[in-house]
Amino acid sequence: MTLRNILFFSFGVSLSVLLLWIGGSTSPRALAQPAPDASAGEPADAPGLPPDEPDLPPDEPDLPDEEPDLREEPVPPTPEVQPPPQESPAPLRPNIGTKPYLTVEVHEDLRRERNNVMAMLRNRKFEGEEEEKVFEAYYRQYFLPRWTQPEHLASLPLFRRELRNNLQVARSGPPHSRLQQVVIDYLGRMASANVHPAARVNAMLMIGELNEEEPVRAGDAPTPLPATLPVLLKTLDDDRQIDPVKVAALVGIVRHAQFGQRTPESTAAIQRAMIRLANSPGAPARSAEGHAWMRAQAARTLGLLGSVGENAAVARLLAALVADDQLEMLVRCHAAAALGQLNYAGAAGLNVAQVVAALGRLAADAVRADTDSFDDNPDSFSRRRLKARLVAVQHGLVGDDEERVRGIGEVVGGGEQQAFNAVRSEVEKLLALFDSKLDDDQLVESLRASLANLGPARRPETAQTGR
Repeated sequence: MTLRNILFFSFGVSLSVLLLWIGGSTSPRALAQPAPDASAGEPADAPGLPPDEPDLPPDEPDLPDEEPDLREEPVPPTPEVQPPPQESPAPLRPNIGTKPYLTVEVHEDLRRERNNVMAMLRNRKFEGEEEEKVFEAYYRQYFLPRWTQPEHLASLPLFRRELRNNLQVARSGPPHSRLQQVVIDYLGRMASANVHPAARVNAMLMIGELNEEEPVRAGDAPTPLPATLPVLLKTLDDDRQIDPVKVAALVGIVRHAQFGQRTPESTAAIQRAMIRLANSPGAPARSAEGHAWMRAQAARTLGLLGSVGENAAVARLLAALVADDQLEMLVRCHAAAALGQLNYAGAAGLNVAQVVAALGRLAADAVRADTDSFDDNPDSFSRRRLKARLVAVQHGLVGDDEERVRGIGEVVGGGEQQAFNAVRSEVEKLLALFDSKLDDDQLVESLRASLANLGPARRPETAQTGR
């Protein structure tokens, strides 16, 4: 199982969950208007940020983690791998929306302009000012206002696909650039307006899907549009924005980290935002499972960036997450895999022995959690889940040949070599068990027998089990 597979296995969140997790605020009147001229300064009636709203109702659907996890009693942290200092809790996020949700008028008569608009996109040019006006009106007064209509909510993913296809038809040129500007302006406003939250989520997802260069062939890696990154980062950091839209922005940020042509400035901006999120205790109204998922994606993104950070701050944070046995396994495993993606050049001062020990402890905790759960309920045992967790530890140790990274092993010195070799060997033996023909009972017993070889694992009688 490659590093990419383990990350994608953990990352998946269905759009249906995002659409269920809903919110709202502000008037959409300005949605149909073009963006103000930047050179003219901000107009007095520019739409502002959403006002504060009441707390969430108790029956709000939570964003689920893909797996429930066992957690155990804490042990004193090591001197070098300390749990990250926590910031003060974020304020309560706004309510899911103020009904009735607002809608924007759809000018159905502009539907007949579709063929003309598609011709402009294919020709990659405008034939005069009148065509530009038709083009703007089609999207601002017909195509995008439909996203706010209740009867079209189920079609929002199809609308996004159609919009992506429109951009793919143009590929480049003035119409392509103009459409990108319209999307950022119009859907950026929609994401903060008191329209139906499903529209807000899809609006932010669409912004995150914009490309600077459209893929030529199916399967080609995209090049995310740099202009969208500030919008995504601002949305994620906005205390007055609802969580579903923040999650949609986070999906776009991960995409930039994975495929974007980043500058040092944009890389640093993403890194700062992900450190804040990974280090955050969450918001009082956010579910623990939802916040764990967001922290896991922050750790994953730090790994995609590949930088250990100034004074090895990123490596230290990821190591602290791995070592924190009060965190959900999802967060710890993403942090472990991310450690395997870093470029450790310049990571002076990092206590490699403590990082290796933390990875070994994670392997032991993962084995104990799943084998203990087997005793309580054999149906809860998942070979795939436990193997994925151990693969994350392995990648933290030795990286992934396909990704051309070497993990923490890249900087293991003579003093840590014996401990590193021992943990690596035991993890490899554990993974080999999954390729055997042992049934679940035999596999659990073999896994449990390995715990004594994984270093200072916690004694079973002190373990607290639960998911």
